[in-house]
Amino acid sequence: MMKNKILISVIVPVYQVEAYLEQCLNSILPQLKDNMELILVDDGSKDNSGEICDSYSKRDDKIIVIHKDNGGLMSAWLAGVNVARGEYTVFVDSDDWISPNMIEDFLTVYSKFNPDIICCNFLKEYADHSVKDVHPIECGYYSKDKIVQEIFPKLINDGEYLSRGIRICRWAKMIKTRIIIDCVKYCNLDITIGEDLNIMFPVIANAQSIYIMRDSFNYHYRSNSESIMGTCSPVMWKQIIKLYTTLKVINEDYRKEFDFTYQIDRNLSDLILFVAYKELSSENDKLENIKGILATDEYKIVRPYLSMREYGFTRNGVLAVCLRIHRMPLFRIYRRLLIHGRRGAR
Repeated sequence: MMKNKILISVIVPVYQVEAYLEQCLNSILPQLKDNMELILVDDGSKDNSGEICDSYSKRDDKIIVIHKDNGGLMSAWLAGVNVARGEYTVFVDSDDWISPNMIEDFLTVYSKFNPDIICCNFLKEYADHSVKDVHPIECGYYSKDKIVQEIFPKLINDGEYLSRGIRICRWAKMIKTRIIIDCVKYCNLDITIGEDLNIMFPVIANAQSIYIMRDSFNYHYRSNSESIMGTCSPVMWKQIIKLYTTLKVINEDYRKEFDFTYQIDRNLSDLILFVAYKELSSENDKLENIKGILATDEYKIVRPYLSMREYGFTRNGVLAVCLRIHRMPLFRIYRRLLIHGRRGAR
């Protein structure tokens, strides 16, 4: 434990969440012990979020508030990491909340196994229902050898569409702060899609031990249809290229232990399909993202994965073939079929 005896730093990046922030903070406060701190980072909010943070800090001296100019989600939690004193860090996003026993459950695992990373499961919270989300890999303790053998082969992509063996989110975990700090050098502040993959890829690659909890749905993730991945933006593809380039750089430092090249390329292939489908399903006739995809060197690198051999005779398989052949009239036909299918389903 660090000399100041802070065991856990809970970091909450805050931006424009006045409607949800109190629910988030009220779920954390009762769990704070004397050897914990709560760091709230107001990322230049224009609503009352900053004032809410300040009002809570007056209630408990274990709460630290940072006000900063808006710099995005990654810059916000990084500002929290920079002042964190805890041996471990727990991230909670400000529109989410945690179960009353989450930190206590983490501490139970910590006392028995002392792993570098502890992962719980989570619930996706929708307006009228919740959906359980679990780590696909087996629960339990993973030594470094077991991480390399069983987690690394599925860390970024497990061979299925947008699928991984372990949930790559930075939240719903308790992580040794030292490892996060060691990996901050890889963070690309320009990335707005895949920020968590950017940091958690090297963090998990650096970890000497990981514990996956069983039946612990302690984190409540608020599903947001207006998120950047829930909408089709003309710059979406450019953001994905930034992520891809950053992952390639990280891989260079770890490939002697394990080469993630196939997984990174296959993940990009999946994201190409994701973006193309989003755009073809939208009202945007210009198809900026698809045109941008077909014009890049990165597309040429992963083009061999765009086939029915990889994706089967499925919606993704057909779209993969369209992208592989890269003839714009094919996309118009695919789009008409999508529109016809939606109308037929009504």
